[in-house]
Order: sequence, then C-alpha cells, then structure tokens
Amino acid sequence: MKFSALLLVLPILVRSSASSSFEQRSRKLNTCPNGDSCLTDDDCKACRKSPFNACASNNDCSGNGNKCRTTVGSCSSPVPPPTPIPTPTPGTGGSLVCPDKSSCNSDADCQTCTKNPTQACTVDSECSGNGNKCRAPAGSCAQCPNGPATYFPGDLTVTLGGGLATNTLLASTGLSGRVLTREGQAVSLNQGTSFSTAGMHNNADGAATVLHGTDSSKYYLVSNSESTSGGVGILQFDATKTPHDVIGYRRTAENTATGRRNCGGGRTPWGTWLTSEESGTGSVYEVDPNDNTGTDYCRSPIVPPEGGNYESNAYWESTEGDNKYHFYTTNDSGSNYRLTRFIPDDTVTEMLAKPRKLDRLCGVNGTLEYLQLSCDTGCSGSSPSGTYAWSTSRTPVTGDQPYPSAEGIDVKANDLYFVTKGQRRLYMLDLTGTIWTSTATIESSTGATFSPDQVARITGSDSPDDLLYFAEDGSGNKDIHARGLDDNGVYQFFTIIRGYNTTETTGLTFSPDNKYMYFSHQSQSEIWQIWRNDGCTFGNGIYLDVNYHGVVSRYLRY
Repeated sequence: MKFSALLLVLPILVRSSASSSFEQRSRKLNTCPNGDSCLTDDDCKACRKSPFNACASNNDCSGNGNKCRTTVGSCSSPVPPPTPIPTPTPGTGGSLVCPDKSSCNSDADCQTCTKNPTQACTVDSECSGNGNKCRAPAGSCAQCPNGPATYFPGDLTVTLGGGLATNTLLASTGLSGRVLTREGQAVSLNQGTSFSTAGMHNNADGAATVLHGTDSSKYYLVSNSESTSGGVGILQFDATKTPHDVIGYRRTAENTATGRRNCGGGRTPWGTWLTSEESGTGSVYEVDPNDNTGTDYCRSPIVPPEGGNYESNAYWESTEGDNKYHFYTTNDSGSNYRLTRFIPDDTVTEMLAKPRKLDRLCGVNGTLEYLQLSCDTGCSGSSPSGTYAWSTSRTPVTGDQPYPSAEGIDVKANDLYFVTKGQRRLYMLDLTGTIWTSTATIESSTGATFSPDQVARITGSDSPDDLLYFAEDGSGNKDIHARGLDDNGVYQFFTIIRGYNTTETTGLTFSPDNKYMYFSHQSQSEIWQIWRNDGCTFGNGIYLDVNYHGVVSRYLRY
C-alpha cells in the first residue's frame, strides 16, 4: 500500500511495550525525540519549542514530530475528547414505512400495509409496506429499533465533524459518526474521563474487530501501523454504552525481525488477527488481544519464509470434503504478485482442539500454493474472466492473466473476492470450481474508475442482501464504497462515505453486532466510528432509494 503524498505527523506520547496493560493516566501534550513526555522546554531539553509556542518552520518543533502545524503556526494541537453522542430517539408517526414512504403503526394508517409491524409474518406478501420483506427478528414485519429506516446509501447529505477536514467528509443520509483517535495523541477513554498511556500508533491501516474472550459486552478493534516500527494497536470497547465507548488502548508486535509497515490483515476462524507486513521482506503475524500469557503474537506459516509485500488475509472453511481451513494472502507487488494459499496439515477439528489460540496455526506444517489465472473471455477489456489453478511457483509466467498490486481480500460463502489497486479491478473466484470473473471496481456513467484498497463484508452472515464494502485508494477523494444487488438482482456500486483527498481511507471494519462501521484516515491515524440513526445494522436487507456519485438512482437492498 502506498503512502499519501501529504504525510502529517503529530506528537507521539510515551510508548508502551508489547505486553503492557490497558493503563490510564492524565494526558501530556508533547513528546521528546527520546520518547519522554513533556509540557514545556524545561521538561525536555531536546524540545526546541513548547507545544504552545508559535513556530515559523519545522525545525522549531523537533519535539513534535518535526512539524510546524495548526492554524496559527503552533507546534502542537491536542485532540479534545470526543463529545458523547446521545442515544437516537425513535422516529415519529410509527415504526413501519408504507410504499409511499409515509409512516404507519397499523393497517388502518396505511391500507397498503397488510400487517402491523408487531405482528408475525410468514411470507413476504404480508409485509408490502416493509419493502415486501418478511424479516427478523422471529419473522416480524418491523423495521428498525428507532423507527422507520432512515439510511439512504449513496445520498451524501451528512457532514461529519471532528476530523482534520470537517467540511470535506460527507456521509450518506441517516448516518452519524465521530473521530476516536489521532496519531501520536493519547486515546480518550471512558467517555473522556481518562486517557491511554500509549500514544496512538502512526499510519493506521488494516483493521478488524475481535470479541472479548469472556465478556460478551466488550470487544477489541485491532489496527495495523504501516510505519517504520510496524505493529498493531488494540482498542478495547464497551458495547453497553451508546455509542460504543473506548475503554483501553495498547500496542503490540512492533519492530519484528522480518519487517515493518503492517498493512492489511484478516481474521482467523477462532477470532485472532493476522497482520501482514508490506516491506519486501515482510511476513504475517497472528495477534490475540485476549492472550494473557505475556506473548500475544507469533509468526504465522501462511506465507513463504523469503518474505514479500504482504497485504491482506482471508480464510475459507472448505466445503470440498477435506475438513480443512484454507488461508489466503495477497501480495502488493508488481512482480512476484501471485496470491498465496496455505492449507494446514491439521484438520479443522485438530486445530480447534488446541486450547491456546496462538498454537492452532503458528508452527504447524502445511502446503503453500500460488494462484495462477488464465483468461478466456474479455481479456483486453476491463472485466476479463477465465479459469484458475494453484501452482507451486510464486512467479508469474508468460500467458498468465496478470493481477499485480493485489490488496484487499475477503471470502463470502464459497466465493473469494480480492481487489487490485493498479488495475482498479475486483476479482471473484468460485472456490468450489475453477472459474474466475472480474469487474471494474467503481465506474461512473462517464467511464471513470476509482482505485480500491481494502474490502470487508458484514460479518456473520452470507445473505445475498448483504453488501461488500471496500475502501478506496487512488487519486481524488478516498471513499468508502459498497457493492450490492439492485432491485433487478444486478450487482451495482455506490458510495457510502466520501473521504479526504489528502490521505488513504483504510481500516474498514464493523463491530461484532454490525451496528458500527469503523475506518481510518491513514496519515493522521484518525479512526472514525459510524452508526445508523435508525438503530439498524449495516446489513439487514431493507429496500431504499440510493445513488452513486450523483450519477444514478437505484432501488437497492442494503
């Protein structure tokens, strides 16, 4: 993954070790080159300026990451705690939406509604006022916890505040959000009443959420650091708060022997995080936020020992009768770019029987193979297709369908998806056969395409109503997009959030209950938390009008 042309570096606070606990303390506002914290020049002789003093050049601010910043040219700009957001109130006029978009509570309110939202249903025809869907929970016609669905994907009307470019970050109608972190600053904890010991890591990149091992009301967000020290930052959340609140932060897996620049990653079947190093000599490490043995990460065998520019990971529980997990890793390279597949010798049963999660994959034997694509149709166009095979060589040969600079990857049901940044293409493989297809990732009516980065899907569901979300990396704004079925059953693309034009949008993931979307702006390490005001998840399959880049208007499941 490339760095943005504009790289902002903010003050870094005291770093914690890989095994540090979630400690809390009052925040100091500057960091010296040796890692000590300071508030004034007297606290740290190497700091040339107090963070509150004016500066004229970067040299005046060596203790602040060598950057002279903010509107008045001061050396520092502390991040205030995020403002607590009140619980959204239910919509007025009823909890059901009729086909004409009016609200209703009963059949009498809207004659086209054939069922009260609180009544049970067995078939779609009983719920015509709900997008003609009979849906959860328990076969109810009801829509969202806070009333009628108000989320219109692609209708970019909401300006999100709190970031470094407030007026340029737009979200779809019905969404709200806030910034949780910023590079180098202590992380606000417990609704702003305390702060983390460790400063937020640099260049936040690939991310995922991991359930707490013993407390179902808590979870972790793991976030890679694509920096010279690499590693992973771990945010802990309390899901009993609205919105979900950060209650801890620590860092781990920094300065490994194989590389740095932790880029993308992926979950394992047992709820740990695979983090990939994109450094040429990089490897893949497995991180367990729940591990309390003193070592919460280990080197994974899912890529070859000679290293590479490894980007992202996914797994598939094979349906082909071998009772094996298959692990996939993309390589962001222009030469030896072939996607890696690792199949452990251990069966699913044998792996899951090991009590310590980090012992299930690290150190096991298995088979490494590499994806070879052959093109049959549309080979010179933007959406070629053909057949694939697995090779023992990671080096492409003449006649291959090239797919350099592969980045984001995910598996949904028996299909593998991955994106290539340079080609601006989404590849789809049928894992039960040998067929692959592809499509231009984002294309407007004028034929302009946009470059994809990481992909993510709603976790825990393989419903065709779900969307395949992905973050964009390329020229112009770096947005959050999605791919889903329109009313005619055709897959289309549209924009969820329009990002900044100065830095990559990375780290796209969802909370375990799918009610919160998270993503990062890389160069500032801003992690955003996004939620739907109507209280629904980001994958419940209700129909609403959407549009994409103002080009088209669709009636689409989401």
